[in-house]
Amino acid sequence: MRAVIVFALVPMLIGFAAAWVIREVKPAFLVAAIASIMFVFTAARVDDSEFAIGWLASLLVLPLPVACAIATVAFFAGRGTRHRHRGENGG
Repeated sequence: MRAVIVFALVPMLIGFAAAWVIREVKPAFLVAAIASIMFVFTAARVDDSEFAIGWLASLLVLPLPVACAIATVAFFAGRGTRHRHRGENGG
């Protein structure tokens, strides 16, 4: 259960917070990616007192939390605009 929280749920919350606080998409992507990386390494450091293998395991699974955070930003960034579909004649 701890792995699901560390590698999926908290990065999604980080992505939501980045999309909510920063309205621009590209800076929100960057903030979410960096914050999720920092969170995963901090969680690995706190969880493993010797920090012997924790950093290597965190490095190997790091694309998952980064992808969760970026996908969450992309999801919430696209929710704010509505596009009208025009007919065949453009009207």
